Amino acid sequence: MNLTIKANHMKNLVIPLIFLILLTGCGPELLIAPIINGLVYWMEGEAHKYYAFDSDILHHAAKRACFDLQYTIHSDETDPDGNHLIIAGQNNRFKIKIEQADKNINAIKIRINL
Repeated sequence: MNLTIKANHMKNLVIPLIFLILLTGCGPELLIAPIINGLVYWMEGEAHKYYAFDSDILHHAAKRACFDLQYTIHSDETDPDGNHLIIAGQNNRFKIKIEQADKNINAIKIRINL
């Protein structure tokens, strides 16, 4: 009887504890954002991820990531529409396409082993 009461009491505390953990610190977005933004779509051999950032910011971030990971950038092109294409890598080359998906949304598409 005593164990049943403790189990029911613990079940009642689980949800408030989760919210308490999520709401402490700098804000809940630190824990929730990776869950919401962590979706990467894999379609036709490419990984797709969508961002609400300007394509120039994403282009700079992609080039910086290649630099930080010590990947050689073989090609870096921008078309008249503002879409970017980066080809990088040593043994296994990959391409990073940054293109506008919607008015305020840009997509990064990565294909490995060209």
